[in-house]
Amino acid sequence: MISLRNGKTPVKAGLKMGALVFAVALLVGAALIFVLERMEISNARKHAQLALEAEADNLCYRIESALGRASSLEAYLDGAGGDMSEFDHVAASILQDPMVRAISIAPDGKVAYYYPEQEAQSIVGRDLLAPDRLDQSARRAIEREELTLAGPVDLIDGDRVLAARVPVYQWDEQGRRNLWGLVSLLLKFPDALQSDRMDALETDGYAYQLSASEDGSVLLGSKRPLPDDALTKEINLHNARWTLRLGPADGWVNWRVHALSLGLLLLFCLVLAVLAYLIVKRRVGELYDPAACDELTGLLTREYGERLIRRIMASGYYAFAALVLLDVDGFTHLNDALGKPAGDRVLKSACDRLKGCLRGQDVLCRVVGDTIMVCIFYNHEDAFLPGRVEMLRQAFTREVRGPGGEVFAMHASAGAAKMPAKTGDFQALYERADLALFWAKRDGKDRAAFYQETPPDQAVELP
Repeated sequence: MISLRNGKTPVKAGLKMGALVFAVALLVGAALIFVLERMEISNARKHAQLALEAEADNLCYRIESALGRASSLEAYLDGAGGDMSEFDHVAASILQDPMVRAISIAPDGKVAYYYPEQEAQSIVGRDLLAPDRLDQSARRAIEREELTLAGPVDLIDGDRVLAARVPVYQWDEQGRRNLWGLVSLLLKFPDALQSDRMDALETDGYAYQLSASEDGSVLLGSKRPLPDDALTKEINLHNARWTLRLGPADGWVNWRVHALSLGLLLLFCLVLAVLAYLIVKRRVGELYDPAACDELTGLLTREYGERLIRRIMASGYYAFAALVLLDVDGFTHLNDALGKPAGDRVLKSACDRLKGCLRGQDVLCRVVGDTIMVCIFYNHEDAFLPGRVEMLRQAFTREVRGPGGEVFAMHASAGAAKMPAKTGDFQALYERADLALFWAKRDGKDRAAFYQETPPDQAVELP
């Protein structure tokens, strides 16, 4: 509905549109940023998952490669029948592996040979199967009859190692399989777990942590802390159960880029809002005239409303125009009974109700006194017009209570006429609507009538 309701000026209209555009642009932009952020997190998690899987596989490969040397020691002792005469050469070859810290041979569970030999004095003779040992990995290896990985284990010199215990069995003359002893391969800790790939992960911005699944003790970790929602990979290596966790040290979202995106979004929304403000202010300014606003009702004045209707008709945007003139029946009597201030309030209230019955393209203005003009523009069938005219008329139908408690029935008559809008003949349209209003007043008031080429003997009352 086109009116100057609430005194809408070009500045106010521009500000309202600018605020609306800013809010909508901000909402759409925020939703887009949210979707892109979800996609970024999803891609980051996929890449991190690949890095986690690769590092877990690499860790298992390196440990298994080292443990293969323990199995080769077992095979050597089994083939040599416990003969240790050539074992020095085998041990020297194995110790060349940078991951291997030491080797011990324990027939019947007691350490008899230890390499490197310079450390053997304090180790030889120790019973790995003693019940009071803190490290029970030797007993578990014998009970399970398989390689057992334990650690980290503290050595006498303060070093820490991962201990791989392998039970060695031999067959006697009766074909019975008997325990010969234990082979222990001690791997450097944390060197055996650390790799160049982990250093590369830190360079790429990841944080990681390797911990024992059983008690949660940390075996290895990056310098920077893990995010709370880091990815997790369980590693089962023989009897060892480890948990490898990995995630971006700065979180899954780059907050600097995020803050920059929000800043650019706000700037973009502000630019759109300013453009909308300027465009609407200019367009409304083309139509706006401070003198065009009726001071009492807030509607357009007759002069301004007529000019606006003529302009819309001439634009050719709408195929048809229907003009409705509404006049309060007996308003002079009502005004005299209530007093002019109260009568003005009643009229303004009725006009406010009338505004709620119209669409955006309809024009509403005050002609004079209690006569109101409505121009309805449309492009299709006009079957809706009788109902719309009656709705407009009913906006004035009320019971008004006077200062002494007396009740006055307020109602209105309506006259309507229609013609193709492209004719642009507003004067003819107005005269026809005015004649129809006369017919409604003549035939009893409180009714509506449509203009007809042949004057009716009685006004046509709309349902």
